[in-house]
Amino acid sequence: MPMELLSRLCNADMPCELQDEDDVEKLVVLRAAKLVEADIPPMLEEGGRRWFAGPAIVHRVCADGYAAVYGHLRSHVEHEEESRFVSI
Repeated sequence: MPMELLSRLCNADMPCELQDEDDVEKLVVLRAAKLVEADIPPMLEEGGRRWFAGPAIVHRVCADGYAAVYGHLRSHVEHEEESRFVSI
């Protein structure tokens, strides 16, 4: 899930290199949403197989990226606390 990657990136030293293909695909989504600034290598294709030409480099998590992570965490904690007080 892109939010899990974004959460990891919020705690990473920058610049950060991502080599895992799944993480790079998630990073494409995060960059498109303008939650991070990153250089993403081109996608290569041969014989129906696709892969990235190299690692991606994340330069920074944007303010909206931090807000998305910490807002997501806050709403998750609030939901857990509300569910503890539901009477049966």
